[in-house]
Amino acid sequence: LLATVHRLRESRGRRGRHQLRALQAQRDLALEKVKVLEKDVQELHMKAIWKSENWGTDTVQQTANERTATSSRLYEMQETLGLGNGSGSDGAADTAKISTEAQTDFIGVEEAWDPQGAGSPLLRQLREEVRRIGQRLDDEIASRQGAELKCQRLEELVNGLQKRLNGLNNNSF
Repeated sequence: LLATVHRLRESRGRRGRHQLRALQAQRDLALEKVKVLEKDVQELHMKAIWKSENWGTDTVQQTANERTATSSRLYEMQETLGLGNGSGSDGAADTAKISTEAQTDFIGVEEAWDPQGAGSPLLRQLREEVRRIGQRLDDEIASRQGAELKCQRLEELVNGLQKRLNGLNNNSF
């Protein structure tokens, strides 16, 4: 009877040590996963910070460059159609007028540049270009929001894994 009790105690002890080792192995795996996810979150956070700092200026600069190119194309097309007045000073004023209207939107451009309706294909082309620029800006905004959402989800996942890991550590001791 004593030998049976002794074997049962040893068996329970071995099972307990085996379960403890298994829990420690799970804890170690969870720690590794948490470290990897923390690193990913940190990288995403740094990318988000960098992108948020540079995103606005880069996008604004790119849009301004495209606006300038569009206004110069409009001026060139009007000159080729003979809509310009022919004098150099008026051309500079016309370019300034194009730039001002391009900064707001193309409301009133048709009346200002083409009262006879001869340049409507040009205006349609310019409006399409403005629409494409606006679409690219919207796409950039959506992309940024998606990245921020992904970063937030990863942070929540890391927090959840840390809570689980802390629960495993507290239960194993």
